[in-house]
Amino acid sequence: ASIGQTLFIENQVLTESDAKAVIEYLDGLLVHVAPKTLFTITELKQAEDHTFWATIRLLAGQLFISHDGAQSPQIRIETDAGIAGVRGTMMSVKVTLSGRVIVTCLAGTCALENEHGLIVLEAGQQAEILNAATPPVFLGLIADYQLNEWFANHPDALLAALNSGLIVQLPE
Repeated sequence: ASIGQTLFIENQVLTESDAKAVIEYLDGLLVHVAPKTLFTITELKQAEDHTFWATIRLLAGQLFISHDGAQSPQIRIETDAGIAGVRGTMMSVKVTLSGRVIVTCLAGTCALENEHGLIVLEAGQQAEILNAATPPVFLGLIADYQLNEWFANHPDALLAALNSGLIVQLPE
């Protein structure tokens, strides 16, 4: 891929160990792609009410999703173990080498589900699915190293973490 390249359904994106990418959709949806990430765009559509829908098949690595437009998009991140969903919030989805799926919700509301269960997350929370045969499990608050992943991969993460109360700004 190159800067300004248009992506289509069934396009696959791979970032190398020293690369990052940002995919910007016309409605304001942003997908920040961490190094060593592989995914396929499987669905893109706009409903009659102008709501944007997207589905991404995440095979490995980590995506950081946010939206800055007026309409709230419906985005699904599919993995072998389950599906993560975001609606106008900030969410990351990570697939590890073992297939474990970890979702962090930095702002708003996010969901992680498979055929064994559903977990809805609020700002500052995380959940995981170990594999396709296990239900999602609530893990509590986002860990410091996960916040650092956000800060390293998304320019608006610091402000979102401040607004969500995950970090506090000390007076000067």
